[in-house]
Amino acid sequence: LSSRLPNLDVLRKAEYLSLEFTHPWMSALPLQRMNGSI
Repeated sequence: LSSRLPNLDVLRKAEYLSLEFTHPWMSALPLQRMNGSI
C-alpha cells in the first residue's frame, strides 16, 4: 500500500498541474477535490 501512495500523489499533482495550466481560473476546483472529494 505504501508503494502505491507516492504514485497516487504524483498522479494527483500531474492532474492538478495540467488543469491549472489549461484552466488557471479553475485552480480552486482541483484543490477542493484533493482536499477530500476523492
